[in-house]
Parts: sequence; C-alpha cells; structure tokens
Amino acid sequence: FEFTTNHRMALCPRLINVIQKLRDVHRPHPVDDDILRFIQSRTITKPLEDFDELNTIIVTPSNHQRALYNLRVAQRFGAKRGLPVITWLNEVPSLSEQETAFIAKQYPELISIFVQGSPALLKDNLAPMLDLCRGTLIKMHSIWYKEKAKQEEATKIIKQTAAGQVCRVPRPDAVLI
Repeated sequence: FEFTTNHRMALCPRLINVIQKLRDVHRPHPVDDDILRFIQSRTITKPLEDFDELNTIIVTPSNHQRALYNLRVAQRFGAKRGLPVITWLNEVPSLSEQETAFIAKQYPELISIFVQGSPALLKDNLAPMLDLCRGTLIKMHSIWYKEKAKQEEATKIIKQTAAGQVCRVPRPDAVLI
C-alpha cells in the first residue's frame, strides 16, 4: 500500500482522505474506525478476475505477501495469454548470486517478475517529468541482454516453459516498457 501521490489515487477520493488521516502527525490515533471500515470493505477473499487488480486497492501486511500475490496474478495472466512467467534474482550487492538465491526462498520480493504484454505499476520514480513515477501503469514489453550467451540461455529456458508456469532466467541488463 503505497503512501505517495500517484495516478491511482485520483481514482479514489476516499483513499486520499484515508492517507491524509494516516499522515496527520497531530492525530494521536490515526487509525480510526473510518479507516478500518475503508480497509475491511476492500478485503479480497477470492482472486479477482479479468485483472481488476489494476483498479482495486490491494492492502497486504508485508512485502512478502505482496510479492506472492503479484506472482499469482502474473501466473493467471500468463496462463490466459499463453505466455510463461519469467523471473530473475535481483542483485544484492553484498551477497553472491548463490546466497541471494538461498535468501530469496524466504524473501520473494528479491525476485523480479515479467510477463510480456502484462500491465504493471512502476516501483520507482524513473523520470517524474515524463510521468514515469512510482505507481504509473505501464505495459511490459521485453527483456534485453548485452551478452549473446545470456540471451541464448534465457531464450532456451523461456521456450521450454509452459504458459502460466514460472521460469528463472539470468538477470537481464534491461527491461523495456
């Protein structure tokens, strides 16, 4: 649940009110009954269909739960579109790739997810002047490798992966949107 101004907030004025209450440092107890009702009214008890997630506020208790939810959404999108779900380990500067892979079993947010053509939200402020900021809706286009050997390895892995199934490829040098 991102507490920043972005395009999605414009869709829900009540959300802006909730965020303003949570940010108000003068309120001794910012989480009141109104905020709890707001969050409870949006609790998901079953997976949404037709990718309504993009127009729905999703509140998760942790980054871990958010990462698992995102993977399930990616798998459904891939299965419906006949595409594999491509993943790779994010770089953790102080760890080797083997150490990162071991830790990623407990911290799935260390794994990036890509499904060609799928909608996604930017996680970072890449170029705010161009409206490429956190929360901006984008469409995943492709991944790119500098080294031909890594590109060939990734292509081979992807071709062997069924629609909606997850594969792990070497970390790409760029993700095009």
